Amino acid sequence: NMERIQEGIGDKLGVLIRGLSMVLTSIIISLCYQWRLALMMIGLIPICTICMTLLSRFLEKSTEQELDKVGVAGVVAEEALMGVRTIQAFNGQEEMVAKYEKELNSGKLYAIWGGFWSGFFGGLFFFWLMAFMGGGILYGGYLLKIGIMKNPGDVFIVIVAMLLGAYFLGLISPHM
Repeated sequence: NMERIQEGIGDKLGVLIRGLSMVLTSIIISLCYQWRLALMMIGLIPICTICMTLLSRFLEKSTEQELDKVGVAGVVAEEALMGVRTIQAFNGQEEMVAKYEKELNSGKLYAIWGGFWSGFFGGLFFFWLMAFMGGGILYGGYLLKIGIMKNPGDVFIVIVAMLLGAYFLGLISPHM
């Protein structure tokens, strides 16, 4: 029984604990340095979580469909290898190659869609990271200008801590 539990959980529990501790630590550090800037940056966390969760779902669906189609192509290849003498005797090599290519190409579309979704949501994830970084720098500069913050380094501590927290939460969100 313990082996089955270990196989089911695997390293996901460790990744989950590490990610959650990174998120909580980054939020605490940011709030300690400047709570106004940290609260503005906290808006990034749900956006990153949503992007990576959607990426996981779309990628899982397209990969499953792709593997189904590739499995059918594997059956065709296995059939050809098992009956290689019969196929050669009746000059059916070209027909089997065409049948294999047809089945393989039907799975290619799902692989392309998987790559598209991966690039789209990955790009969207990093777009929001960089957008919030820019907004954080602007708001941090404003807080420095009006005198609420005294040290420019604190702006970068808050921004980098929140970006790391949002990044790790985005990485672990498919495992939750």
